[in-house]
Amino acid sequence: MSTIKVGAVGGGGILGAHIRGYRAYADVIEVTAVADVVAETAQRRSTELGAAAYTDFRQMISEADLDAVDICLPHHLHADGHRGRC
Repeated sequence: MSTIKVGAVGGGGILGAHIRGYRAYADVIEVTAVADVVAETAQRRSTELGAAAYTDFRQMISEADLDAVDICLPHHLHADGHRGRC
């Protein structure tokens, strides 16, 4: 089985909970990129995860080799059509 490469959008507090979940399945899931508008946050999470850091999620999506994107943002920053559907 190949590893699922995940890019995280948002490096704040909720990403920590997601990282714990991903680490429970480290044999099949790896966070390979993190995007956060705060460069220091992106870099800190990047260092923690051994992942690439981005300050623009669009750039991460276009450049990083990803299989999935995990949106780790407050609900009010999600797209309008997705609010409350989690």
